Amino acid sequence: MKFRQKFCANLLVVLASIFYTTLAQATLGGDSASVRADEQALVASDAGTVILNQYSIQTFLVGTLVVKEFISLDGKVFAIAWEGRRHPSLKVLLGSYFADFQKSRVKSKKLHTRGAHSVKGAQIVLETWGNMRKLQGHAYLPSLLPQNVGADEIK
Repeated sequence: MKFRQKFCANLLVVLASIFYTTLAQATLGGDSASVRADEQALVASDAGTVILNQYSIQTFLVGTLVVKEFISLDGKVFAIAWEGRRHPSLKVLLGSYFADFQKSRVKSKKLHTRGAHSVKGAQIVLETWGNMRKLQGHAYLPSLLPQNVGADEIK
């Protein structure tokens, strides 16, 4: 009986760690399936998809926060953007690029615009701006930007 309880407890730990690892690897740089994992991790609701010539935009809502994930034709999430009264969980959305963001944040510069910050890492660019009622930002991977798509399109 004790063996069975220990086995079940260990199995639950293994399954939980696999689930958590999957969430942590999803998102920026991940495939299009990672968008659903982001929605679940952020407890968000799907707000639709817009399909453009070179990419699609998957939008979801986390309360009053609007999060968009930009997905290239080859199925990679190359950028994210957000707007709301707070910033989203960057640890969830940046995934494996969060460490690069944290390292680069130390060297980041405050822009002349009120409340604006820009972080340029080895692999990631993240910019935030806005005021207390309307915070905005975006992050993208320059190496994954589709051809003829500029960073100014990520809104």
